[in-house]
Amino acid sequence: MARRVLGIDIDDYSVKFVQVEKPVKGNAKIRAIEKVIALSDNGNKPPLSSIIKEALEEFQLYSDDYVFSLNTDKTLIREISLPFKERSRIEKILKFDIEQSIPFSPEEVIVDFDIKEIAPQNNKVIAYVVKKKDIKDSLELFESIGIQPKIITFSPYCLSLPSKDREASKGQAYAIVDIGNSFASLSIHSNQIPCFSRRFSSDFLALVGKVAKKNNSDLNEAEKSLFSSTNRDEYSELVADYAKNISKEILIAFAVYEAKHPNERIEKLFVTGKGAFIPEICERLKDATAISTEILEFPVSFEYVKTDDDPKKPIYSKALTTALAELGFNRRKINFRKEEYSYEWIDAKFKRRIRNVSIFLALIFLLYCVNSVFSLYQLRKVNDEIDKSIESIYRSMSPSGKIVDPVVQARQSVEELKDKAENFEELLGINISPLEVLDALSKNMEKGWTISLDKLSFQRRKVDINGEVKNVDEIDKFKNKLMGVDIFENVEIKKIEKNKRSELSNFKMEVKLKK
Repeated sequence: MARRVLGIDIDDYSVKFVQVEKPVKGNAKIRAIEKVIALSDNGNKPPLSSIIKEALEEFQLYSDDYVFSLNTDKTLIREISLPFKERSRIEKILKFDIEQSIPFSPEEVIVDFDIKEIAPQNNKVIAYVVKKKDIKDSLELFESIGIQPKIITFSPYCLSLPSKDREASKGQAYAIVDIGNSFASLSIHSNQIPCFSRRFSSDFLALVGKVAKKNNSDLNEAEKSLFSSTNRDEYSELVADYAKNISKEILIAFAVYEAKHPNERIEKLFVTGKGAFIPEICERLKDATAISTEILEFPVSFEYVKTDDDPKKPIYSKALTTALAELGFNRRKINFRKEEYSYEWIDAKFKRRIRNVSIFLALIFLLYCVNSVFSLYQLRKVNDEIDKSIESIYRSMSPSGKIVDPVVQARQSVEELKDKAENFEELLGINISPLEVLDALSKNMEKGWTISLDKLSFQRRKVDINGEVKNVDEIDKFKNKLMGVDIFENVEIKKIEKNKRSELSNFKMEVKLKK
């Protein structure tokens, strides 16, 4: 699923929006919109919140994440040396280490940093300082619109996107000048990290005023004429004077930086910002500074919506790089909201990550439970098979033997002896002897009748008789005969069944003895 990030750049002339939609695969899709801060009839500027909100609704710029960059005048840059390079240790002491070099107390500022150079016992750390009030004002502006910027960074760091043409060897640096409507910002970068910044008047309005005077028109028409003119030679002298004034400020900044860093030399100057005359200004600055000068470009493959503005225009450099910084094109993010995210879980992406990790852990636990149950089932199944195999092997080795438990067998023998003793006691209480019973049975039997003596038993004044006769009638006849014997109190037929092989009738009788 594509992720959309909106970079926002605000200056005194307009608000620039660059929305980067980055799919999982393929090139990014980029939209660029500029909303001019037009003066009202009474000469007042409309609220920034209304301008931003109108642009979001008009151009459907609502995104997953919002990133805003502070201008150079809101940020202080300080360089210090520390004997260690662990970021956790640097964070703990950084505010207090630069306390003497900033005009604010540590409680009033937010500090982020990057490491410029690592050396034994002498690590160069660049600290970026902003006032908490500036961050608060920016947050209140966006909260009034109903959006929450995830990152508040500063423009020089975003403009230092990694690029082969900006790679410099040790001892070399490059500079980026961003020309705005009223001011220009200069940042000097070493090892692709902004180490110095300066803001100065660009006198762009003065240039527009000269064009208006030359054309005898108002400022708005003069500005449009300056930007849309197809005849670049028409204003070449005015542009040359404008570039000359800017070059003076740039050379002063270079001198200050090289005085503080005698071992570093500025090799390149990149130009970006407002105006169709940026290429001409770039050439003029090259002649004035005697330094290799180019227009700032970014090595990012993307597509852009034709109905919107071209995001490759220099005017969108800050907004574009601000959005790209959040998408990971920088090697590290400078975020002045990091302290909030350290103590308050208000980052939606962080919450999504926690939720995804929780789901992943729950899935792992579920799979563990399923695997445990299946393993237990398999173990029991294997154990049963092993037991059966052992029993089968044992039986094959001892085919006539019986597998018995001696203790269980002894208990069964004791129970049998108890039953026999009880039966014997019952027999002792009867005046009829077993011989009399057998005599009575033998006298009443006829030819063809059979009694299995091994199935004859005495149980508590009862005698169970199992026998075999020719038919059912003879069973009744045998019963009637036994009923006539004096020692028998009652005779009851319990079971009769036909023997299919011999066609004889099998029976079972219960004879109750008299006391």
